[in-house]
Amino acid sequence: MHRGLYIIYPEQVGNWLSSFAGYQSYLFQLPPPLNADTIIPVPSSLTTTAAAVGAPTTTMMMPTTPQPPPRPRSLPPIPTPTPIITMIDFDLQGYIDNELASGNKDIIIPLPPINPQTGIQLKYRITPKNKHHLLLKGLNGVTITTATAANYGGEDDPSSIELICTETTRVITLLNCTDVTIKGFIIDYDPLPYTQGYIVGFGGDKPRLKLNHEIELSCGQGYISSNHYIDNYKYEIYQSNGTLRYGSYFGTKIKKDTKSPSRFTVTIPERYSTSNLQKEALQPQIGDIIVIGCTYAPTSNGHTLPHAICCMGCNNIKFENITMYSSNNFGFFEKNCYSTSYIRCIIDRRRPRPQQPSLLLPVVPRMRSLNADAFHSSCARKGPHITGCIAKYMGDDGINIHGEYHMITKAKVINNTTTTDNTTSPTRTYTSSSSGVDKSKSVIVAELRVLSRNKDDGSGNYAKINIDINDPVEIMTYNGENLGINDLVATNICLDDECPEITNDEKIFFLKQKLSNDLKTNKGGSLRTAYKITIEFSCYDDKELLLPLSLSSLLCIGSAITSKNKCGNNFKIISNEFGYTRSRGIIVKSSNGIISNNTMMNCVGESIRIAPGNWWLESGNSSNIKIQDNLICNCSSYGIGIYSFGSDNTTLASSAAGHNNIMIRQNTVSNCPIPNILVTSATNVNVKNNQCRNVQKDVIANGPPNMNSIVKKEYDTNEKLGNNKTTMIINCSNVNAN
Repeated sequence: MHRGLYIIYPEQVGNWLSSFAGYQSYLFQLPPPLNADTIIPVPSSLTTTAAAVGAPTTTMMMPTTPQPPPRPRSLPPIPTPTPIITMIDFDLQGYIDNELASGNKDIIIPLPPINPQTGIQLKYRITPKNKHHLLLKGLNGVTITTATAANYGGEDDPSSIELICTETTRVITLLNCTDVTIKGFIIDYDPLPYTQGYIVGFGGDKPRLKLNHEIELSCGQGYISSNHYIDNYKYEIYQSNGTLRYGSYFGTKIKKDTKSPSRFTVTIPERYSTSNLQKEALQPQIGDIIVIGCTYAPTSNGHTLPHAICCMGCNNIKFENITMYSSNNFGFFEKNCYSTSYIRCIIDRRRPRPQQPSLLLPVVPRMRSLNADAFHSSCARKGPHITGCIAKYMGDDGINIHGEYHMITKAKVINNTTTTDNTTSPTRTYTSSSSGVDKSKSVIVAELRVLSRNKDDGSGNYAKINIDINDPVEIMTYNGENLGINDLVATNICLDDECPEITNDEKIFFLKQKLSNDLKTNKGGSLRTAYKITIEFSCYDDKELLLPLSLSSLLCIGSAITSKNKCGNNFKIISNEFGYTRSRGIIVKSSNGIISNNTMMNCVGESIRIAPGNWWLESGNSSNIKIQDNLICNCSSYGIGIYSFGSDNTTLASSAAGHNNIMIRQNTVSNCPIPNILVTSATNVNVKNNQCRNVQKDVIANGPPNMNSIVKKEYDTNEKLGNNKTTMIINCSNVNAN
């Protein structure tokens, strides 16, 4: 299926393809984005085979029509082809380890040899060890590059270095590294971390509703053609011309055909039935191309590590001129890092190329690049700088920068000598003058029981929590009410020794909340470990002293807390291109950042979203954000959406509890539904000099469900909107808009 050296026989493939007028030009010359309408669905019975030496047979599926003409009896036999080797094994880990051992910190990976038969440079095939294709620990001041990285020209550069990963696990892991630069590589997988197939029927007892999709897998270099490796993960449907039809299915089930390994059935929930998908363009059709995740990891018994490139606890890492064509999850993932830079990195679906025989030339052109996000930053102490990058056709968001909410289950107000609960307002060191003007600062102290969102390490240890002593913290109340406190600080953090794990009552509560199923069920240890966190905040007048009377009730079970120091603040997203995804272009839940001069096209979700993600407990609310000079085209949701909900994920947050100091100016939004720009739950909002063109005034944007009902109600009841439907501002204060 996919092991060993891949061999291409140009004599055989060329002779066969010459029988099909037009098909060869489609297969090898289809320009991006895929927009041809001549792709014809194929049953598995119509195949032709190009054999490979030293590797299992690779099958090419061809269209049902036109049929190949019968081969004349007088045609001489096809001569025995000369095999063309396209890649060689390379011990990347061993090479780098040897260079480091010799004291070399400027490591240049040598170019692979040239195939003398073709004059084409070979690719490096790398095999993982302990689920990593390359593991780097504790490096400082190291550069790993290619011999041609200074003049890197991408895939079309004949001297670029391509790494082919042989199992669907992580490519590169960096742990606790500082000042490391990696540049000039192309990354792909064989086998791919997803596979493709065709919808060949709609089964079940309600075929009219199209809930049961009968799938025939594609066969080809790179695709896994056995249902044994299929995961119920990231199921998307594309039209035969390569346009995304629908890709937001949740709650699917798969059933593998035990008699035919190339067949399986995907069952989708009834909420996705044809009667509920009003737009005909969203309804699946026989012949549609499906994409679904899969896993191949024989050296680790099927266990893999997610993401292609992962940084953990690193400082000042730089990725430059990295091209990535596939990943089992995110492309780039960082956690607890400081100031990571991504410069001119490309994430895209790979296309057949006529210039040279491609190792991964598929039967059906790839519909997807990555299975999930392109760039994902979690709990960064200083946010990433992403400049001049491209991310398209991924299975989820282009960029996501966030912190982590941890769930409060109890709160009580305390001081040095008194403990109360909803009865008095104890304080420390409060004095005032008789006139009531010259008052000294008072400090309110509260103790919280908090369940950590973090997963445990799998070794039986308790999960950690991403809040440190003396961190400023943000608290989002369950119903989105404002605490009226801006200087909350965590002064003490310890495991709750009295009850260090989630209680049954807490489990019952969270099972009823609007959270992802992984969090509800404590997958990997999330929301399982309990901590005690002491917070302090200052009061300066009598009015604020009334706050502790209601503090415990405001901080009821289900409120959330996050560190303001670990949300990816001070980020920069400049001059990038994102799009052609079922999800969002840019998501930010951080502060003190700029989103400028980017292009977002064909995003099903918001092109730019500034909002906490309560579903995944991704924090927080944003302050001091500039969104300017961006171009947004053809999205199905808000061009720019800024909003915030209480941690119940239902109630719109108050303006004082949400975002602050948001500037949206000189952006162009074209051919998008209303509202083109949406702002809620914010203070100090500046919306000026934006251009909204070709507005779809009769189409309301498809936002998150909790936001859709609010927007629709606003349009139905607010006569002040009149014909100006392009911008909607709700529940905000101190607004300057034109």
